Amino acid sequence: METFQVRYRGPAPAAVSADTVMGSPLPLGSPLPLGSPDGPPGADVCAVLGERYYPSSWEKPAPIQLSIEGEPFSASGCSADHAERGKVLLADLTERLWKHLTTKVGVAGDIAYVQAGDIAGLLASKELWDAVAPLNEADGSHAVHQRAIDLRFQGNDICLHLTTTYKSGDLKVPSKVADLGVTISSTCNYWGLDDTQRLTAKVTQLAVRVHTNFSGDAELAKFGVTPSPRPAPSTSHWRSHCRAWVEQVCARVRAALGYRTIQVEAGIPSALATSSAWARPPGIALEGLEKSNSYYLIAATPTHGPWAHDPTEYHTQRACVHRNGALLDSATQQTAFDHHSLYTAHQCNAQLDAGGTVAYFHPMPMGFPRLDVFTYPYAEQRFDELAKELAGAPHEELKTALGEALYAAYASSGGGVMVNGVDFLEEHKGVSEEVWLATDNQDTRKVKQHLADAMIRCLKTEVPDTQRDAAQVRQRVVMALVCGWPATQRLYDRDGGPQFTNNEREQRTIKIVTRTKSGEKPANGKIGLQFVSRHDGAPGDNAQVTVGDVPRAASLFSRATMNAHATWWVGPVEPDDTRARDTVCQGIYLKHADFDATLKLKPRASPPSFTGFWRSLWA
Repeated sequence: METFQVRYRGPAPAAVSADTVMGSPLPLGSPLPLGSPDGPPGADVCAVLGERYYPSSWEKPAPIQLSIEGEPFSASGCSADHAERGKVLLADLTERLWKHLTTKVGVAGDIAYVQAGDIAGLLASKELWDAVAPLNEADGSHAVHQRAIDLRFQGNDICLHLTTTYKSGDLKVPSKVADLGVTISSTCNYWGLDDTQRLTAKVTQLAVRVHTNFSGDAELAKFGVTPSPRPAPSTSHWRSHCRAWVEQVCARVRAALGYRTIQVEAGIPSALATSSAWARPPGIALEGLEKSNSYYLIAATPTHGPWAHDPTEYHTQRACVHRNGALLDSATQQTAFDHHSLYTAHQCNAQLDAGGTVAYFHPMPMGFPRLDVFTYPYAEQRFDELAKELAGAPHEELKTALGEALYAAYASSGGGVMVNGVDFLEEHKGVSEEVWLATDNQDTRKVKQHLADAMIRCLKTEVPDTQRDAAQVRQRVVMALVCGWPATQRLYDRDGGPQFTNNEREQRTIKIVTRTKSGEKPANGKIGLQFVSRHDGAPGDNAQVTVGDVPRAASLFSRATMNAHATWWVGPVEPDDTRARDTVCQGIYLKHADFDATLKLKPRASPPSFTGFWRSLWA
């Protein structure tokens, strides 16, 4: 087989079918599947991943050998169940891809999480491996022997390289080797109300190596090319004949790659000027690959032109991620929301480490500052999770949690719990004396117990048994007191907000409103709970300020302030609330949340000057 390099421009010849790509079932103009419209990767996807990329036993290799950045993937100690193994792999790949998309490409954290999951799920798709399958379907002389895939990051792109080796008859070396390159790109589109991130998966490289015992023309026919009878090499028609079938191959592959211009090469690899283009990544290490360097090579790569396939589009609207205009399922939204928090915290930490000042504020035009109201359901979701744990616990545990929530307010500087504008301990003189006596004896356990008992008695007064569903309302108020503040923290985290611990200067107050100033009950039986926390500095030996997952000693900050507010309501279920919430959570809503904060680290100490040191010796 001679060596030819041909560049083809323009539309595909009429001989090439326009509705198939290399005979495969993938329709022309369609991308490789990214993201299931039915929700997140389920057990079936995890089972496929576990079955494909894990060995069935320690003695046998995995059906498909997976490497990431050239390193073989392994998960020792993992369950033998395919679905459990696949779940581990899916989580590992998703986190790696998410980190790349956020740190290298600059994709927002929530969209990056969804894109990362879609890319990881691509490894379980049938279409990925079917893309090269038609090159072996024309005859049964070659049987699949081994498969490998390598995932690596190149610049902003994510690259997959798939290699399949085939065996035939008694041939001890691979009879054929097929390589497929897929490039996945994430780009931002700034048109529209919200930024839209586009994800495109395209075949960017195709190479087939055939043992010299087999006919190169027969392999070319599998590209959809049926060459006319070959003239004698000595005739003048030889070159034009070869150009004709190479152009057909080029047009066929061009449809798969989606480029206007394609370079096709056919011949012996060592004779090709650009043979390095077909080099495999180090992670591909299948048996007998080194022998294929002397095989016939038929290969194609794009040389010019834009993507032709429609991308998968992602955008965020009302704090929810959409894929191709469709709202994603709740479970994916919740995890994407938390990953956006990690992304924002990473940005804030980078700004702090660079010596900058991080200032948090949320001004609203013609209104009070507040966080995005469309994020409130995420705090309510966290509330439901926390409340569900407590609802199933013994009554004493709930009572203990209530005592701790109230104690956190009274233990702070100038803090306390107010009921209708009055410190609720003032209404319970006996309990108040017991609290202060226990405080003097440093018996915090008794303090918390007395505070919880006092609040329960207070609620029985404010919500008497004569009121409809009184016991249920009181239970919900207790849940709001215990879970409302930690649930709101989820929204602060989304903006990279700090968390203060062991701060001796914190002022925390809880205000409960069960009636108006005139003494009447609020409309519709709603009970309001307002949480306020103020930090002006952070003194204390063990005081810490944490941003994301990075804790820092408070002494490292030259400025660390924060004012946070949250208002929850306990009342009837709102008409437009269609969520299936537990009984103990129904009618509990976050109505307002905001915070402002300023963080700045102290300048780092400069390294000692050796010049100054020597001068001091001679002074």
